[in-house]
Amino acid sequence: MFYVNDGLDFWWLSKPGARHSLNLAGDPRAAVTIQQDYRSPGVVQGIQMEGVVAGPTVPAAATRIMRLYLEKFPPGGDDSLPLLSAIKAFAASRVYQFVPTRAYFIDNSLGMGHRDELSIPAPCATVAAHGTASAGAGGYSRAGEV
Repeated sequence: MFYVNDGLDFWWLSKPGARHSLNLAGDPRAAVTIQQDYRSPGVVQGIQMEGVVAGPTVPAAATRIMRLYLEKFPPGGDDSLPLLSAIKAFAASRVYQFVPTRAYFIDNSLGMGHRDELSIPAPCATVAAHGTASAGAGGYSRAGEV
């Protein structure tokens, strides 16, 4: 999935009628894994998160997020996404936001399935607890670290 992030908040574009969008409309809980595509499971490192999804929002209402998205994925920047196709896709899409409530750093080099819980900044946890999302999550640290 193509996404942009601001701290630990993640946004992506999707059509409201897509299966995952319909599923999230019924139950906003979600899980996310971010890692490289490793060839050997013994060296995998990455982030696993669970949280809630807010949205959909019309792209025009999410100006800052769309600016981040267009900076990361410029339409017409390569032959895979011509500008006219991008405009049509954006018009048919909505913006969704993932707000984590728990996060883990996975490091299989320390043992298969090894993970350390990361502390989530208060804005993320507070927002997720109230079922709504807002911008600006900030960073993260391993649980117990300052």
